[in-house]
Amino acid sequence: MRWMRIAKLSAALAVLATVAIGALPALHWVKTELRSRAERPDPVIATPDETRAILGVVLERMKFVGVPPPPPGPGRSPHPQPERILILADQSLCFGEARRPDCVSQSAERLLSPELDTFARRKLHAELVAANQARRQLDLSGIPGTQVVRSSEIQRILADGWWDDFYERHPGTSGFAQISQPVLTRDRKRALIYVAHHCDGLCGTGTIHLLVRAGSSWRVAKEKILWIS
Repeated sequence: MRWMRIAKLSAALAVLATVAIGALPALHWVKTELRSRAERPDPVIATPDETRAILGVVLERMKFVGVPPPPPGPGRSPHPQPERILILADQSLCFGEARRPDCVSQSAERLLSPELDTFARRKLHAELVAANQARRQLDLSGIPGTQVVRSSEIQRILADGWWDDFYERHPGTSGFAQISQPVLTRDRKRALIYVAHHCDGLCGTGTIHLLVRAGSSWRVAKEKILWIS
């Protein structure tokens, strides 16, 4: 009967081997699926209070001054310039499809460029783009040195006239800024925001900022200019 025990043991081992071999692809699929889910954009959008706090820190650091004043005449000293107000558009930027006229698809391409993989996690960049697929109303009131204006009004002024009309309507300002909805990491300790500043046809920048929460406030950890005119 010894040969029967050997046969049964061999059969059992064969079954176990088959199960183990079959489990390998399944295990690989599970690991791949979990990794894929972890890398899919799942944006955590900043609250209005967080957005104002984040933007306030960024603007304090950037100090957008707008078009520089003309140089003084010969033999004259430059006059001190009063602090300029920055106009803030009341709607967020849109990084949606290129065929949508109200979206800035070029900015999305820049934000997802492999060159920025060392700036912040690629997933966070993807979440910034995913969170800004359409324009959203923003509550940006109360940020020092700023004035909130309807995005439609800014667009109308620049469409009907140009920058002379803008500064005639908003004198003593440093142009206007549009921002993305900021996104946060899952633990809400890091934030990513994109800011586009426009002050004339050849005056403006597009910048991305990575912030870190420090207690109840924020600080800018990294910043990068994506375009300049």
